[in-house]
Amino acid sequence: MPNRITATAAAALLVAGLAACSSEKQPNHPSQASVTINGNTVANQKSVTCTQQQWYWTIAIGDQQVSGVKAQVNKADDKFTAQSVHIVNLGGFTGTYARGDGEEASASFNSETFTITGTAKGFSTYTPNEPATATFKIVATC
Repeated sequence: MPNRITATAAAALLVAGLAACSSEKQPNHPSQASVTINGNTVANQKSVTCTQQQWYWTIAIGDQQVSGVKAQVNKADDKFTAQSVHIVNLGGFTGTYARGDGEEASASFNSETFTITGTAKGFSTYTPNEPATATFKIVATC
């Protein structure tokens, strides 16, 4: 008789465990982002992928080979720092910000949303033979 009770209890726990594993947890919101270049919103409600490896976050928006952004943010010492931003063909601009390259950028995180602002060096698609700089603002909800 004790073996039947044990077997029944084990079966009930297995079913409950499988039910818990099969139920998918839905995010509270879709991951999305907007990008502003030189004051103009050039990408709005775009799909975003956010990944974290230790204290580094990578935020990828759009297709980085055709048109998009890839940014890295560091959260060392409880402060967010913009490490790098690569902008590809957005708002007529392609360029890069890298920490320590002489340009300025800042990063913040509030309520599941990253905000990264700064200046990038690169070129304009309108004058590709001349260097250009552009201000950027990235708002990504992860």
